[in-house]
Amino acid sequence: MNAIGMWEIKSDTIGTAVASATVTSAFSTDYQSYKIVASGITFSSAGAAVYLKLNNSTGSTYFGNLIYNLPGTASIGGASSLNGSNLGFFVATGSSTGLNDFEVTVANPFTATTSNCFGTYAGRAYNGSCGTHDSNAASSTGFILAPSAGTMTGGTIRIYGYRN
Repeated sequence: MNAIGMWEIKSDTIGTAVASATVTSAFSTDYQSYKIVASGITFSSAGAAVYLKLNNSTGSTYFGNLIYNLPGTASIGGASSLNGSNLGFFVATGSSTGLNDFEVTVANPFTATTSNCFGTYAGRAYNGSCGTHDSNAASSTGFILAPSAGTMTGGTIRIYGYRN
């Protein structure tokens, strides 16, 4: 049955005022791509970049960008990891007021090849999109979600698997 559609693999809850959330047993040979949906998170530091790092990736192997707009303004901003980063895939810019939600696709995290991550996010202070890749050819089974500064509180992370 898991050959048809998208299947929920697991769901984790984020604690209170934590620097990171670790998700284990998320990726396997069962699927090639994964949809990660996070909802209801509050960040303590407005404007902090939010990263998703594959558990077996090492070195400065993440390259990509994050584009955002500030709701209620015409301002557009962004960040990029031109020279590679060891922090992980860019997935969002955190808002400290209101709840934050994002939805990203991670392709090939379990396969020992380049992994790609792309998606969108929305919060009260920032809305945007991301596109990042990890050139480390490591097979990962999980990930760490963390803001670049401050902490995060509450929310749920759901992981769905699907075949390309």
